[in-house]
Amino acid sequence: MNEKQMDGLCKAGCIVSIISSGIIMLLTIIGAIITLTALSSVETASSTSGGISEVVATTKKITAIFWIVVALLQLLPLFFSINLLRGKANSNIPAGVISLIFSGVIGGILILVGKYTATPVDTSVTQQPTVEV
Repeated sequence: MNEKQMDGLCKAGCIVSIISSGIIMLLTIIGAIITLTALSSVETASSTSGGISEVVATTKKITAIFWIVVALLQLLPLFFSINLLRGKANSNIPAGVISLIFSGVIGGILILVGKYTATPVDTSVTQQPTVEV
């Protein structure tokens, strides 16, 4: 498979997307742990006092499941951005759109604006030949 090259914008977008996905994943896992910890304390209190509603426990379970699903969805931009950085992706469009939707606007836009080509990206500045009249 032909490895592809990317310019600085695309590379910066991948890095921003990876970092933001990691931060979002970490925070949502912490949120799920806190919710599950609060759920265990609610279940303990409801079993001893009987005053806590089952609705609160069910709501906390749904919230914990939501946090876990959000954390798992952050794997998509992570995998797409890593494949793009390694040069194994066919195009930068899917990685940009997935990053735009799931991990943030900045990384996704940088990936979409950047160039991802099969030929090496020329970063050197070439001078135009001067024409004398």
